[in-house]
Amino acid sequence: MATIKQKKVFQKMVENGGSIRKAAKEVGYSDAMANNPQKITESTGFKELMNEAGLSHENLLKTHKELLSSASLNWVTFSKPKGKGYKPLKDEEIKIIVESAPGCKLIRIIRTLGEATAYYHSPDTRSRKEALNMAYKLNGDYAAEKKEHSGKIQVESKEPANPEEYKELLKVKDKFENELKKKMQIQ
Repeated sequence: MATIKQKKVFQKMVENGGSIRKAAKEVGYSDAMANNPQKITESTGFKELMNEAGLSHENLLKTHKELLSSASLNWVTFSKPKGKGYKPLKDEEIKIIVESAPGCKLIRIIRTLGEATAYYHSPDTRSRKEALNMAYKLNGDYAAEKKEHSGKIQVESKEPANPEEYKELLKVKDKFENELKKKMQIQ
């Protein structure tokens, strides 16, 4: 059975677009708990709430699988050729043209007044991209983002109690600043 706080977190997540950290803080969870949301999401009560809302692990996988293979219905009209000697494209030629695009599948061709309209499925690239992005994030497959920096970096620290440790930190700071200056000169 879900606790009152878990129910409130779930409701806040629905309201804020899915941020469990934000929801956990809003309902009074400690920063430590909010920053480790798996402690909430992996609880039996929270999983029950997810299942009741139709968001079971199985349903999410099914929907994700559908997104990865989603397609959209499109059409293209082949106009009657102009000029002498030009003949309208045959259905087989239209099929070759449509299906030459990656992932496209011809459904039907309708001919009217010298024109041919081909209806076909094509990959819904936006949905597929978002589904892949989600899968990579969930699997932790993205490398940490690298940030370029140019300019001056100011390092401030309190002096450690141990003077030797402080001297060592100053050496590291100097070495870092020198390497940064060298890199900036190379570029």
